[in-house]
Amino acid sequence: MEEKELKTKNKEENQKENIIRIFISREAEAMLSAITEDVNRDFEAGRVTRSEVANYILFKFKRDLTENDLQLIRAEHFSVVIQMEAILKKIKNGENVPQNVMDAITESYLGLVAPAKKSKKPLNDKSTNGRLMESEQV
Repeated sequence: MEEKELKTKNKEENQKENIIRIFISREAEAMLSAITEDVNRDFEAGRVTRSEVANYILFKFKRDLTENDLQLIRAEHFSVVIQMEAILKKIKNGENVPQNVMDAITESYLGLVAPAKKSKKPLNDKSTNGRLMESEQV
């Protein structure tokens, strides 16, 4: 009897090591339950659990994941505060920060507009644009 109990205990410990708990929204849990019910409906050869369905979905999603999917997820969870903290960390560590970001920070604090490009001097009566008019050639 002890050997059987030991095998059962070892099996339970191995299963616990391979299981991690995550939290999902109530809406996601409802969808997961609905999918599990759909899979189990008319499935006489076995039963699946919500965990098994969730694992299947995650493995399939990871296999088919594209760069566009990553960008969409990032866009849904973008935070200006976290972005600014990351920029501040780069500045403190002496890493390169894009000049337009540095200009925007300076402008927001000082209220300065980035210096305009140097304009060309306008033409006046004493200068030409490189072409002589016909009346002046004579």
